[in-house]
Amino acid sequence: VYTFWLTDRTVMYTRVRSTTMGAELTWNPVLTVATDALAYDVFVDDDGVIHVAYIQQSPLESQPAGIYYRSKPVSRVWTSPVAVYTSDYFRNMRASQAYINIAAGELLKDSGEESDIEKHLFVAWNDPLQYNSMVSSTVDGSKVWTEPAEIDPTVLVTDSTSLAPSLAIWNNQALLVWKKELSETTCEIRYKVSSDGQSWQETGVQFTSMNGCPEDSGFVMQDDAHVLWHGIFNDQVVLTAWNGKQWSEPRTELD
Repeated sequence: VYTFWLTDRTVMYTRVRSTTMGAELTWNPVLTVATDALAYDVFVDDDGVIHVAYIQQSPLESQPAGIYYRSKPVSRVWTSPVAVYTSDYFRNMRASQAYINIAAGELLKDSGEESDIEKHLFVAWNDPLQYNSMVSSTVDGSKVWTEPAEIDPTVLVTDSTSLAPSLAIWNNQALLVWKKELSETTCEIRYKVSSDGQSWQETGVQFTSMNGCPEDSGFVMQDDAHVLWHGIFNDQVVLTAWNGKQWSEPRTELD
């Protein structure tokens, strides 16, 4: 079991074997993963590798302010921070603007052979310079990241408006879902799909909510047949599933 938390803008980490939880002195020593962090996100892939992305607000030694990535392979130490994207504009970013999401998984190479796959990493975040949410990816273990791309140029991200993009890699597809506020009571849940990790298909509408935008949202689980996304609207959980071609009708937990 892995535990992460943010205290005084420091991302902390520890772990414990699930068979010994509750016993005294079983937790590993607490380690610092990132400092001066406004926000962070964690993803554990199928190989047990821990992936962490975070927003560093101030320059630290040779690291400018920006988006950074670290990982911890199984039975190995944490890798050094790698810059995904840097900008001095993060130095003035407010905590209310900060948002970041990360996902890792496998996509087919251009050859299309089922055995010919690549491991991809995706990171999405709010960008204070562009007033938008951006997404970037890598296929070489985080050494080189693609040029960040705007997720939805029709949305202006402010303190009160955020796309809150969520990422998933499932069944040789990368999925990107976000929200667009149309009015105080109307919100579109939008999505894009990528099969190669480099280009995205045209934006689609997952569904339209008449209860405003979700207070919280993201992917929650996946199996061989579906990947499940949830949103919390006025304290009510709404679920919808992607089957590789289309989304199911949204349902509440009580349906």
